[in-house]
Amino acid sequence: LSLRAGDFTLTGGGKISSKLVRVRYPGLIPVDENGQYTPDPLWEVPSVALRPQQSQGIWIDWKVPANAEPGEYSGTLELKRDGAGPEVFHIKMDVLRVALPEPSGYHCFLNILVDPSSVARVNHLPLWGEAHWQQLENYVQNLAAHGQKTITAFIVDDPWKGDTGF
Repeated sequence: LSLRAGDFTLTGGGKISSKLVRVRYPGLIPVDENGQYTPDPLWEVPSVALRPQQSQGIWIDWKVPANAEPGEYSGTLELKRDGAGPEVFHIKMDVLRVALPEPSGYHCFLNILVDPSSVARVNHLPLWGEAHWQQLENYVQNLAAHGQKTITAFIVDDPWKGDTGF
C-alpha cells in the first residue's frame, strides 16, 4: 500500500507543491504493561505491506507556507495497492488567512518522556550502542521540532527495575 500526493493548486495561480506533503503510516508497538499493541510510531516509508483483511491508517501532513495565498486549493492523492490500478482521490483544502508560529515559538510546555530502553527495544538496537545513541538523537530532534524544550533524564541504574525488556 502506498500513497502519493500531487501538487495542490488555487484557481487563479497559487500552488502548494507536493514536496511539502509528508505521508506516514502509523505502526503498532507492544505495550509492556498489558501485552497489547498501541499505534505510536509514524513510519516514513515508501509503502507498507498488508496481510489480507488488515486495515492501515495513513497520516498526511501538509506544510502550507506562511505566505500561501488564501483560498480553496484542489489536488489529488493516489493510492496504490498490490494487483490493482491506482485509486485517485480528489481533495480540496481551504487555506486560511492565518499562519501558525514555528514550533520553537509555541507558548506551551511540552514534556514528553522518552524511555531509552524502549527506544532500543522497539528499534531492535543494542542498548547504549552507537546506533542506539543515533536513534535517541533522532527522537530528541523530533521532539524539539515539535516545541519540546526540556529533556527528562533518569540518573539511576534501573528506574523500572527490569520491566522495560532489557
